[in-house]
Amino acid sequence: LAEPLEPLQVDGNRPAMSVVLVSPDTFTTLRRTVRFLRAQTVRPRIELILVGPTREALNDRDPSETQGFHSVKTVAAGPIDNVDKAAACGVYQVSAPVVALVEDHAYPDPGWAEALLEAHRGPWSAVGSTVLNANPDTALSWTNLLLAYGTWVAPVRGGETRSVSRHNISFKRSALAGYGTRLEEYMGRDGGLLQRMLARGDRFYLEPAARIYHANFSLLRPSLLLRFNGGRISAATRA
Repeated sequence: LAEPLEPLQVDGNRPAMSVVLVSPDTFTTLRRTVRFLRAQTVRPRIELILVGPTREALNDRDPSETQGFHSVKTVAAGPIDNVDKAAACGVYQVSAPVVALVEDHAYPDPGWAEALLEAHRGPWSAVGSTVLNANPDTALSWTNLLLAYGTWVAPVRGGETRSVSRHNISFKRSALAGYGTRLEEYMGRDGGLLQRMLARGDRFYLEPAARIYHANFSLLRPSLLLRFNGGRISAATRA
């Protein structure tokens, strides 16, 4: 599956945006997010790419759940222990000039995709979404959201920036093509994809109208485990 992206010839029959979703198990994990994607104002222009351990693992869906998109692809990534790296398997299969990565616990506003496409008319290699709280009733949920996404939590001022969230982000396909088979490595949590892009002169943009709701841990034990393990990853990356 680690195939470099070929140059894309854009024509009227292609989708405008490819959205990549990764499930480490079955379609059930993605069901709610797909429901929000079906509500997009530009749904007929979206190519939906579902990545799972096998194609058969994603068969627990009713055909009606993925109707109305420009097209739907399923991609087998093998056993998935890192959803960020597995997303690269989906990126290799995109047909659109813009590719967005969405987490299985993130829920886009209806105008999210349209706002990203409009922003990508500019010279930006990556366009970031603004983040809202999908489960705002507890202090722990807000704590986890602000720790992970504080810079991009609405309300925010849009414009060119050197800082966009690594998750729930969109790219011009052409900006990723140059990484070839190393894209999977760079897309991992410790791969430094965005830093590499900045170093070569790519430009980023934050789009306030591209609103996406993020569900956060709201119980103490999983929150502590999340932060502890995140700290270990950060320390290992710095070392």
